[in-house]
Amino acid sequence: MAEEADQFQWLEEVDGEKALAWVKSQNERSLAVLQSDTRFADLEARAQAILEAQDRIASPGFRAGSIYNFWQDQKSVRGIVRRTTLGGYRVENPEWETMLDVDALSTVEKANWVFKGSICLQPQETRCLVNLSDGGKDAVEIREFDYETKSFVADGFRLPAGKQNANWLDADTLFVARDWGPGTMTESGYPYIVKKWHRGTPLESAVEVYRGKSTDVAANGGIWRDENGKVQAIIFSRSPSFFETEYHLSTDNGPARLPFPLKSSLRNLVARQLIVSLEEDWTWHGTHYAKGALLSFDLDELKADMAKAKATLVFAPGPRQSIEQVTSTRNRLLVAVYDNVIGALYAFRFEGKTWHRTKLNLPGNASIGIVSTRNEDEAMFVNVSGFLEPDTLYFGDAIRNHFERVKTLPSRFD
Repeated sequence: MAEEADQFQWLEEVDGEKALAWVKSQNERSLAVLQSDTRFADLEARAQAILEAQDRIASPGFRAGSIYNFWQDQKSVRGIVRRTTLGGYRVENPEWETMLDVDALSTVEKANWVFKGSICLQPQETRCLVNLSDGGKDAVEIREFDYETKSFVADGFRLPAGKQNANWLDADTLFVARDWGPGTMTESGYPYIVKKWHRGTPLESAVEVYRGKSTDVAANGGIWRDENGKVQAIIFSRSPSFFETEYHLSTDNGPARLPFPLKSSLRNLVARQLIVSLEEDWTWHGTHYAKGALLSFDLDELKADMAKAKATLVFAPGPRQSIEQVTSTRNRLLVAVYDNVIGALYAFRFEGKTWHRTKLNLPGNASIGIVSTRNEDEAMFVNVSGFLEPDTLYFGDAIRNHFERVKTLPSRFD
């Protein structure tokens, strides 16, 4: 029996005139229904007031010895990247220094720029690859920005708009995955070829270093650095599906498949231990590890002979536990865990051949989220919120296990 033609194939052309007209008509249809509800105006006003509130907590991010924040309000609709000192952030009304004004940039360039984050070169973290999207599309333009001069780098790295990603190998070299021409994007519309691009050379001269498959969702090149910002490993990844990832360690003989199961995720590199979380049951060297477990592998053992590398259990969630976040400070692995829907934060330190766990001293019976950490020391910002109290930001460190309340979101209950 012949397969029927897809009558909605024209929607695949996401920028097509017919597809955009259909989306616009559906939006207008839905909006009319919403606005006809007598509750709409009040609910919209309340939501907008919360989103634009000047007293909301400015989410802090550690960078280059300062605190950075991306902020949007009625004046800065597209947003500004700004910074202050750690001490300055902790006062009630910080004095912010604007680093990049996306609204001003849009006005000058007559564009509808949406800021989609930046990737900074460690350890200095002053040169960054800024991602700008025209109107919020998946496709981004990537430009090199200097946060010391607060300007884009003249003749710096710049990638024209596309579904792409780029990462620093060193100050003059990027790994880039993008559309390199016909046949270089996956069936899902994402890049699967990674190339190495050197400063001052044409993009067309970039050299291929890894290739996935056209049937993949996407492929990427990851740079893994130690606490001092030094590159310790290059690991390429390809995703055969949205739920599977295959990892390949870059070696002198080319990419070598790491032995982890397809349903697993690389999380961190700390104390030269590569942290892996399992999304499926797995048996390695005769030991069974249940789905949800957090393991570590010695990076040097993986490089020497990955088939013989030993797995070390970091944490295995119980039947009512789940891992919410995994990140690290300079010497510790941080794991946010929910136990019967109650949050807790643990710091793990690798000593000898085992991981030692410490529960951090934060309020109980609450949800806990790691906001930001830094490589210089054990400092961190943590968000805590309970059933009867608003979000509160704490600053502390894993060594002293001491946390101080920095900011609390004003209660909006009425």
